[in-house]
Amino acid sequence: MVLLLEMKWEVNLDYNIMFTILKRTLKLAWNNLKHNSGLFLVAVFAIAIVLIFTTFAFVIQDFAQSVSSEIKQKVSVSVYFKDGVDEDTIMDVKSGLEELPDVVDVSYTSTEDALESFIQRYKNDPLLMAALAEVGNPFPASISVSSDSVEGYDAIVYFLEDSPSQVFFEKIDYGQRKPIIEDLFYITDTVKKAGLLIAVIMSLIAILVVFNIIKSSIRGMRDEISIMRLVGVSRNFLFASFTFQGLIIGLFSIALSFLITIALVFLFGEDVKNIVFGLDVANYLEENSMFLLQVHVFVAFMLGVISSILAVTRYLKV
Repeated sequence: MVLLLEMKWEVNLDYNIMFTILKRTLKLAWNNLKHNSGLFLVAVFAIAIVLIFTTFAFVIQDFAQSVSSEIKQKVSVSVYFKDGVDEDTIMDVKSGLEELPDVVDVSYTSTEDALESFIQRYKNDPLLMAALAEVGNPFPASISVSSDSVEGYDAIVYFLEDSPSQVFFEKIDYGQRKPIIEDLFYITDTVKKAGLLIAVIMSLIAILVVFNIIKSSIRGMRDEISIMRLVGVSRNFLFASFTFQGLIIGLFSIALSFLITIALVFLFGEDVKNIVFGLDVANYLEENSMFLLQVHVFVAFMLGVISSILAVTRYLKV
């Protein structure tokens, strides 16, 4: 019984010591930041801007992906068949296209379906309906093929032009659609690369700002650090205190970024929704709040801690 009490007391003592060390470490970190309040605010603002950009980058990327998918579904290569080609031959071509690796969708439109679609579209135009009644059904059977890459469309056209069934083709309309397809994929890739480049640049700026804060703290406390080392303060304690500065900066940055984001959505959310094809930023943030919070915590703490560790490793020579 006595042994158990002694073990419990030792555990409690260890916890008390750890809590005291943690408390002193945080206090030293906070005092250092207060002494460099100007740089502290700059660092918080810099990381907050990175977090805000990250938030809206996710919003824009998700929206752009949605719009891009819709556009890509409407952009396709069509192969039109000559009159009298039997449906089995057309289905063989369709099956071959479906086996290509980059093909997303393959759809077959019979002559009857093409006629019905035309009638539904222009049924209120009596002149066109009269002309259609005069000539009968002028629409050929066709297959439309969609891909998720320019290379995929090139492979589709190569397959069609090399197919033994090409003698049944009236035409392949890739030539007139190729510039549109290439421009679409180029714009999509450019937006993604630009977003990534801006995020990297802003992150490097944030790391540089926090790095300079920690460097200034270390240089400003050079005499104090020497005295603490003389009285037995460990290097690990000092290392931890400066690293905690990065964590504190990250924590304040998260709070500031959320406040600014909420304010921006409140002020401009409806305008954005009306201008940018119904983009509902507020709804996106609400549905993805937990995911965005996790991203913010990770990005803010990583930026703060990495820059702190770099500065401490380089300048804490005690």
